Amino acid sequence: MRSLPVLCLWAILLIAPSVQAGAKLGSFGLTDDARLALYQDASQLHWLDGKQLNAVGEVAVQWLQNADQHGLKSRDYQLSRLLRELNNISQHNARDTDELLTATFLRLTEELAIGRIRPAVADPDWHITGDAFDGIAFLNELFGQNTGAQAMNKAMQALLPQTPDYAFLQQTLANYQQIAKHGGWPAIGNMPLLKPGEQHAELANIRQRLAAEFADVSVHSNPVDVYDAQLVEAVKTFQQRYSLKVDGIIGSATRKTMNEPVSQRISQLRTSLERLRWLPDDPGERYLMVNLAGYQLSAVSGDSIALNMRVIIGRSYRQTPSFSTDMSHIVFNPYWNVPNKLARLDILPKQQQDPDYLITQQFQVFEKIDEQRVERRIDDINWQLLSSSYFPYTLRQQPGPLNALGTMKFMFPNPWSIYLHDTPQKDLFAQSQRNFSSGCIRVEDPLALAAFSLIQPDSSLLIDRILASRQNTGQMLKTPLPVYAIYQTAWSENGEIRFADDHYGRDARMAKFL
Repeated sequence: MRSLPVLCLWAILLIAPSVQAGAKLGSFGLTDDARLALYQDASQLHWLDGKQLNAVGEVAVQWLQNADQHGLKSRDYQLSRLLRELNNISQHNARDTDELLTATFLRLTEELAIGRIRPAVADPDWHITGDAFDGIAFLNELFGQNTGAQAMNKAMQALLPQTPDYAFLQQTLANYQQIAKHGGWPAIGNMPLLKPGEQHAELANIRQRLAAEFADVSVHSNPVDVYDAQLVEAVKTFQQRYSLKVDGIIGSATRKTMNEPVSQRISQLRTSLERLRWLPDDPGERYLMVNLAGYQLSAVSGDSIALNMRVIIGRSYRQTPSFSTDMSHIVFNPYWNVPNKLARLDILPKQQQDPDYLITQQFQVFEKIDEQRVERRIDDINWQLLSSSYFPYTLRQQPGPLNALGTMKFMFPNPWSIYLHDTPQKDLFAQSQRNFSSGCIRVEDPLALAAFSLIQPDSSLLIDRILASRQNTGQMLKTPLPVYAIYQTAWSENGEIRFADDHYGRDARMAKFL
């Protein structure tokens, strides 16, 4: 077979269909199967009355023109070609033009319903199964009911994720697209760490930078090169939005974030909208949503958020995946069965440095002898002879105030042995970046989370009684509780947009597909 010239190959890539698995749009129009399913005879038209668009055709074109509002790209739907053909309809090309609109609109419906790209390709750490969607069946239903413009708009709106976050991020995207159209914001030059009351020439640029993004925040005062109280409050608002330490000090992290272009914010919003389209339409009446990028857990009941708390997630080299599952039970006063890798790499070196470490931290040591698990005395083992490649023991930490899992752990089936749990290291929740764990998710307020999960009138009394007993106790949930762990670097919080760093690099990996 003759190889294609580079220019031709590049052109084919440009017009190739979405990598979304279900798309029925071929490179230039409908596939044969889609045409047979959507057109009953050679003269049938869906969007045209003679040489003019009908009412539903106008709605379809409007949705294609507004694709950018959803973080998609209108140009991906052959919009320029479509508009050219719509402006030059004749009896000879009416059917071809109608089919082209069907093809492009079919692709749009599928990408709005379940996403433009396949999670397995763009984000291999995403392990949440979304809903199926049949775009041909959707269009056939619209065509069969002779749907009017208003009903069609309503049907299209129903395809979108119904979470309030989606509509909020849509509006936020529009705001940042407007900022981009007006040239973005100025860069901040080199400057030392700046505290309230100090003076520097770059403060004039900082005022302009903040004014470009925060229309409702006052930053203008004289003299412009003094870091006055008004500007301090504006900087704190900025730090809050970008998940930075809210201290009003302009250090390297704040300045670096200010210098990230508006295109970066638009990219974050687009990837976040796409991930919302990957989620199932119905997450459940009550569920937990963990945002790994934002280090947050929300407990949702109906249309309201019952709890909001900070979490700690896996380190960059022990990343917590995106997953969904159902919580089945809670273990109070848990033992910590130390994973072998952690025992060899983390705990063994501490014991070798301090012979009393395992004793003071209330660990037990077990060895398998003749297929039996036998407890060994810590003092009887020569720890200096062991290594990361030779460690024939298992470790278990007993329940108590030193236990790495704290007072409780929240259990759900998953391939990574991940669970939510308490922690004795409460001070870590004060950090702005909280990826300190080995993959599991530590929660800030386990008592409130346990009460929400158990959903029974006496849950607080039951929890207090079990914890006071200091006995290792499991408690089944009467109704399994759905848990979702997702990765959103842009989200809404109390009616405000929040951004986080892409600390796992998943946005960067995904952006090239969008």
